[in-house]
Parts: sequence; structure tokens; C-alpha cells
Amino acid sequence: DRIQRNNIFQNPRTVTSSTHIIVYSSTAAPGRSEGRMGAREKKSKIHNSGKKEKSYDVVTSSRYLAVMALMKQAKKKNCSASTVLESDKQFSYLKDRRDRAFAKLLVTTVERRKGQIELVLNDCIKKHRKNKFALLVRAALQVGVAQLLFLETPQHAALKETVEVLRTYGLHTDNDISEQLIKFANGVLRHVSRNVEEYRNAYKPTENLAQWFREKLIADWG
Repeated sequence: DRIQRNNIFQNPRTVTSSTHIIVYSSTAAPGRSEGRMGAREKKSKIHNSGKKEKSYDVVTSSRYLAVMALMKQAKKKNCSASTVLESDKQFSYLKDRRDRAFAKLLVTTVERRKGQIELVLNDCIKKHRKNKFALLVRAALQVGVAQLLFLETPQHAALKETVEVLRTYGLHTDNDISEQLIKFANGVLRHVSRNVEEYRNAYKPTENLAQWFREKLIADWG
């Protein structure tokens, strides 16, 4: 089969399978960081017959990859989210080292501050509803809270770009998230953003330790 390269996009990458050919190509806005703006990526599925099945633009950003890594780790539970992130092929497509560093920073901050982050989310979310997007939404909220409380991320960027991860998830997977869930996530993060100092000081760093270790420290040292 012959692959037609699209000259509009730079550095096309091609993956071939037995049923179809996937043509990838990406470019970033001039002078902008992919981690902040997202790497514009064109994805097309072309059957061997030559018929184009689907074509759309998706956004692969540092935040998106961080959320995906945290969600996958929550499903596996036998490895760190950092390991999941670094093994993701999309992670290597982030050409700017600052974008890769930001994705790592998001994941490691959530891992190190997870106890505090979970307590904040549990305070905000009184009723937990189980659905197929529960782990995805939780991971996005973890990334959002990490930015608001522990990283020097402007609030508007932390809210807008994190919620945008949920909006673009459907473009990557064909599983659209309902507007109700997106509004829910946005509402939680806005509540945290209005109470940053309160939440930042509400829970001690010791909450990030494993419960058995924390209890031992208290028993030994008071």
C-alpha cells in the first residue's frame, strides 16, 4: 500500500497494521510550548482499500499524558505512574524537554502529595458516583489540585487546561465524556481555587505517608 504524506504537517510518523494504516504527523504553534498549548496531532485511519475512515485533530499535551499515566496506574496498581508515563510512546513525541519535564512534574507531585490531594478531593466530593470515567475524572482532578496547591501554576491555566483534558479525551479514544461530568470536574477545581490557602494548610505532609508508617511514627515519637 502507498502512503500519501501530508505536506502541511511536519515529521510524519507512520504505523502499519494488518487492517489499516495510521498516519501521524504533528506540529506545535511557533514559539509556544507543547506542554502549555498542546502538540497538534493529525490522526487518520486509512483502510487497505484506500478509503479514509476518519480524520481529526487531537491534542497531546503534558497534562493529558500525566492524567493518562495516573489513570492507568490506578487500574494496574503494580507500578508507579512515573513508570507508566515514561513507557508511553506519546511521551517520547513531546520534542521539547520542558514539556516532558512538566508532565513528569505533574505526575511526581501527585504521587508525592497524594495523601493530601485525596483528602482535599474527599472534602469537595461528598458523594462518589461510579461510572466508566471515574478513574479518568479522578486523575484529572488530582492533576488540577496538584497545580493549584503545590505548583506555581496560574489558576486560570490549571483550571482551563486540566478540564480541557477531559474534553479532548473523546478525540483520542472515541469515548466522549458527558458535559455533566466536565462541569462537575470544573466545579470541584473552582471550589479548590477559591480556597487555596485553606486547603494548602488543612492537611500535614505526613498524610502522604503510608498509614502503617504514619501510625508507627506517632506511636514512637508522639
